[in-house]
Amino acid sequence: CAVEIDLDVVPLTERLPAPAVSPFPAVFQDVALIVADDVEAQGVVDAVRAGAGELLEDVRIFDVYTGPQIGDGRKSLALALRFRA
Repeated sequence: CAVEIDLDVVPLTERLPAPAVSPFPAVFQDVALIVADDVEAQGVVDAVRAGAGELLEDVRIFDVYTGPQIGDGRKSLALALRFRA
């Protein structure tokens, strides 16, 4: 089986710049925050992003827990943080 491709008819697009690659490895930290039930998770993520500094690459919620161990009207948000120099 053979294929012939006419490259003259393939449209050329602009080259996109490659993102900078850090020579330093990422550092991962998981934290759990207990907040009131009416606190929105996205608000917590936004506050962590605003306060964590420029080395924070990513933050995501990977668990939300409610139960008798943390009391009524509260929830635990588990966040995964990724930092890099």
